[in-house]
Amino acid sequence: MNLKWQVAVAAAGVAFSFTSTGCLATRKHVSQQVKPLEERISPLEDRMSKSEAKTTEQGTAIEGLETDLSRTKEKVIDVDNATKKNAEQITATGAAAQSAAAAADKKAGDARTYAENRGNVIENYIEARDQFKIAKTDSVLFGFGKSELSADAKAQLDEIAKDAANRKRFVLEVEGFTDSVGSPAVNFELSQKRAAAVVRYLTNVHKIPLRRIHLIGSGSESPIGENKTVQGRRQNRRVEVRLFAPEVENSSALTSAQRR
Repeated sequence: MNLKWQVAVAAAGVAFSFTSTGCLATRKHVSQQVKPLEERISPLEDRMSKSEAKTTEQGTAIEGLETDLSRTKEKVIDVDNATKKNAEQITATGAAAQSAAAAADKKAGDARTYAENRGNVIENYIEARDQFKIAKTDSVLFGFGKSELSADAKAQLDEIAKDAANRKRFVLEVEGFTDSVGSPAVNFELSQKRAAAVVRYLTNVHKIPLRRIHLIGSGSESPIGENKTVQGRRQNRRVEVRLFAPEVENSSALTSAQRR
């Protein structure tokens, strides 16, 4: 019950009391006393009503703020989780990069070590080659414009291979030549084919390791016969095979080089 009604009820009670006693003047006096109270109470009630409405509005606003705060908190939690996940991914990526860098460093180190060892082997091999001397040489002849081995040529190569087989260390130099008939380009290609035919025979038939053979085609350079004569041109259509062996068979430098 609001304040105005409380006053009215009190006034009514007083009025009823006086009515029962029949004092009209007194009732009029009470009415005059109550009316100013009612006039003073009405503004108070209005202010109280407005205050209650404002309180309700503020309560609603507070509830909205709480809702917004709850949503903001959820967003903050989501952002925090995403940040942690990104941090974990960055950490994993960094670890992978470090591992890759370490592997690359190891490969580079292995490559440097291999290059150093390879350089030492080559140096020893060159040093050993300087101790080799010609042990045997022979010339295999070919027909005009031909690069096929004849029966006589194969017999000569068999003897060279037999000599090489009796040695622990040796090197074969195979150099092809032609006569002066034809262009330099054609003669160079033909000299290469003749040298290759000799190498194939030695490696395929006699199983001489290819690493022990050095091949070159020299065309019509370095003739040993006169190209103006038939006999001279015949002598120039050749492949020279030179067998090199070390002067000292137990050469430590060569042994180290040939352990490749």
